Amino acid sequence: MKILWQNNSSEMITGEDKMETIWDGLKKLYVKVASPGTEIKLEHLSVSTNYVRSFYAEFYNNIGIIEKVIQAEEQGFDAVILGCMSDPGIWEVREAVDIPVVGVGESAYLIAQLLGIRFAVITVDEKIIPNMEKKLNLYGFSNRAISKPIRAVNPPFTTKEYIDGFEDPYKYIIPRFEEVAHECIKDGADVIIAGCGYIGPMLTISGYTKIKGTEVPIVDGGTAAIKLAELLVEMKEKVGVSKSKHSYFAPPPKSVINKIRKLYK
Repeated sequence: MKILWQNNSSEMITGEDKMETIWDGLKKLYVKVASPGTEIKLEHLSVSTNYVRSFYAEFYNNIGIIEKVIQAEEQGFDAVILGCMSDPGIWEVREAVDIPVVGVGESAYLIAQLLGIRFAVITVDEKIIPNMEKKLNLYGFSNRAISKPIRAVNPPFTTKEYIDGFEDPYKYIIPRFEEVAHECIKDGADVIIAGCGYIGPMLTISGYTKIKGTEVPIVDGGTAAIKLAELLVEMKEKVGVSKSKHSYFAPPPKSVINKIRKLYK
């Protein structure tokens, strides 16, 4: 099984020269949680806004993501994971291709509802909250979350902290994450979602899967997405169940898709 993990940023973020630490960390997650025989390839965008704190910026970024996913299907990938918690372009991508497409955000929400009754999401910057709230409401999962379901650490995590966090999350990431988690638990959460495509894998590979001093599990959207992608591929191959083409995800003719793709090349 071949799965593409499509990152929503370019390979290098301006001003940082150690992004390979993040990519190496993500690859450790693939090794840890993917089934034997599953190959996961990490891809970046050649051009990216590198910004998910804006609907405007995400809109332009989604064009590149959709093109990369279409290419992945043409190259023989069995499924695609959108590796950002806001699931950029997920419905548009599902319309355009026949292979399964999962987002780390939607995957985390689905798994959280199987592990508890009320979940909360801890993200890395309050400026991302509107984007994530939009998707949470779109998916129809708000009634399974606590009041004020998406909360951010304060101050926000920096890119440098992401990088250092993969090397030592207990020093750079977990203390602030834990502080917000305990507030969410006090307000009724019995499951905590790590609301970032980097932070979730970081916690998983470090073995931090439960909030300290509690029995509250942490859901990593990266892990959830990998396992759900594998499941959807197997359901398609073994029993013939795949995405609905009746309404929302019915693709336009290939000629239309190809004409549109040419406009942006």
